[in-house]
Amino acid sequence: GRVNFANGDMVGHTGVMEAAILAVETVDSCVGRLIDEVIGLEGIAVVTADHGNSDEMFTIDAQGRRKPKTAHTLNPVPFVIVDSGYSGEYEMASLEKRGLSNVAATLLNLLGYEKVKDYDPSLITFK
Repeated sequence: GRVNFANGDMVGHTGVMEAAILAVETVDSCVGRLIDEVIGLEGIAVVTADHGNSDEMFTIDAQGRRKPKTAHTLNPVPFVIVDSGYSGEYEMASLEKRGLSNVAATLLNLLGYEKVKDYDPSLITFK
């Protein structure tokens, strides 16, 4: 299945720091509970994002004042694999450029399939 925790994104657009902090704390708690369940079921979870938002809630203007930032950010986002059955059979690939376009091939590999020819490379390589 797939779960989209959009809290940090939606609340980040408001520019309200306290709301963004609460949203991110809530997502952190929910992701932790979900990962615990996946591990209990001996499954695999992948946690990633396609952009940031609540990670950068303000900019500094020319006068040194904080200005709310409500747009998506271009900061790097995490890509985390939680694999309860991992025994060293794969590792992170040494790719010069990594991004969202690599995720589909990676998910196929984790499911035991080869990537589709036209896909960008997987983020993992098997040993």
